[in-house]
Amino acid sequence: MFHILDKTYFISSAVAAPKNVADIQEIIKLANEFEIPVWPSSKGRNIGYGGTTPRVPGSLGIDLDKNMNRVLKVDPENAYALLELGVTYFDLHEYLVKHNLPDQVWADVPDVGDDSVVGKCTRKSQFAYSQDDALRVGGCLARWFTPPHRDGALPNPKADNSKPPYEQEPNESWQIFDCSLGPHSAGIFSHSSLGIVVKMGIWLMLNPGGYQAYMVAFPRDNALDQIVEILRPLRISGVIQNTPKPDNVLVSAALQSHHAGYINSNTPLTDPRLDEVVKKLRVGRWNLYRAMYSLVRERSDARRRAYELIQVLITEVADQGWGDYRTHLALMDQIAETYNFNENA
Repeated sequence: MFHILDKTYFISSAVAAPKNVADIQEIIKLANEFEIPVWPSSKGRNIGYGGTTPRVPGSLGIDLDKNMNRVLKVDPENAYALLELGVTYFDLHEYLVKHNLPDQVWADVPDVGDDSVVGKCTRKSQFAYSQDDALRVGGCLARWFTPPHRDGALPNPKADNSKPPYEQEPNESWQIFDCSLGPHSAGIFSHSSLGIVVKMGIWLMLNPGGYQAYMVAFPRDNALDQIVEILRPLRISGVIQNTPKPDNVLVSAALQSHHAGYINSNTPLTDPRLDEVVKKLRVGRWNLYRAMYSLVRERSDARRRAYELIQVLITEVADQGWGDYRTHLALMDQIAETYNFNENA
């Protein structure tokens, strides 16, 4: 797509499309016998890394999604699925729909729905948007890549050269994210050339009853610190069970148009120009994307707690000078009481 060398420079000498594990084993035996490098790929949608073009020209390409694209098993009772490498997020969703399973379990889908589920996990490019976050978005994140964190020789500008590696202070965030740093056996298959993953078990999410996606726009560019500080305790305590996604206005702008769509020059977008972009796109300087998962309506206690929470929120929002426009019929009178126009008429 963006060739630097000749278009045909990075090209496979041949491509094999195995149908099962035995085929892959035979392909690897032949490649070793004739000392031909191999380049396995599935449905990688990355430009460059993760694609089907081999790093070493003349490599033997192994197309793992053409024939190995089956959903091997879905267990709704224990909420997991066993997939071959060629299964995409769309494939998994369609399988669940075909077998009338969405009433029991859901599959989370990232921004690229036609990407390989297994490939996405082994690339560690999966972010969690579902209710139970990484534990159910990809079993790879929970079952494969959640080992006990251990020290190691880590590149660190604050390293004390007088101390051995196991006494070094690691990166401050190394224990926050499951796929961060440290040795673990499952890691030999992620971002690696040490093996070919042919199937993977992933966790599914139990049907929460429904969900509503939303975006909160923040007008000030310096709001990010406060956004993080407010969200951190909610995320750690489990009040928020999935990953909030804050995006800068530049991300929104890039999704809508090229640079030339906002300014007739090659200069960077200035603050005044970004303010114009905010107005044009009707977004904020920072935009927080999340989804709320609904309660189980059949449970009276869940309905009661939701009702009480909404009553509290209406009062607190009114105290801040904001007004609700429309809500449930049961809350109509409370909403009306928060407005005092014409002496509470």
